[in-house]
Amino acid sequence: MGQIDAEEVVNNYTTISDIVDHTLKDQSKSRYHGVYEQVKGGVESMFANSGVATCDVIIKIYEPQLEENKFDLAWLKRVSQLLARGLCEDAELLYKVSEYQHNIEPSGASAFGLARMYLKAEDIDRALEFYAQAVELTENAEQKGEYLNQMATLHLSQDNLTQARNHALRAIEVRPDWGAPYILIGKAYALSANSIGSKELEKKSAYWAAVDKFMKAKSVDPSFADEANEQIRIYSAHFPAKDEVFFEGLEVGSTYTVGGWINERTTVRTK
Repeated sequence: MGQIDAEEVVNNYTTISDIVDHTLKDQSKSRYHGVYEQVKGGVESMFANSGVATCDVIIKIYEPQLEENKFDLAWLKRVSQLLARGLCEDAELLYKVSEYQHNIEPSGASAFGLARMYLKAEDIDRALEFYAQAVELTENAEQKGEYLNQMATLHLSQDNLTQARNHALRAIEVRPDWGAPYILIGKAYALSANSIGSKELEKKSAYWAAVDKFMKAKSVDPSFADEANEQIRIYSAHFPAKDEVFFEGLEVGSTYTVGGWINERTTVRTK
């Protein structure tokens, strides 16, 4: 409502969250835990919808406090969670907080910060190592799915297509209603078309499988409809012509198994 500024909202959120978390761990107050769980949910929802937890605001508040709090695990955890929530993936503060936190008590947020740090340094193997730790140490399904999809994206950038699909499928397992991993698998299929089979139609069949994934992405997650439709438009243009399908003894609408590493059933289509 414009009554307080962003910095005060973040500070209030931090203070209230600390109190709530402390109370939930206090067994002597267990009779109040149900109420505090409701409070925690309300606070998280209100903060998430406030729109104030931007990277700039978080960094402005907490960066000057870093050195005096580098051994304060509770402080480090809170800041790393705020940075992760804001997807401040390339902030120097995230790297420093993550390193200090990981030295004291490894967590999903600290491992993610270190993964981003090594990724920025172009040390892919170390980045993937810490991404894997982030996945194992994170219970939140949304963040776990995000980490897995980022791993998939990294593998895709290195042309490790099988690993890219494997990690995207794991992301789908924890976030089945999210379109991003399906988009990624579709792109991986399309990129590998020239390596599928020896005949021209076998290669083009990869685009059928790719479009299947783009269609799935928008069906489970309408927020990806525009991106999915654009990918469908691009790769449908690579479908075989009607005469190509006819000469291979296939019928439009029939079932076809794409070969190679894709190895998936799809539907015959023409451009």
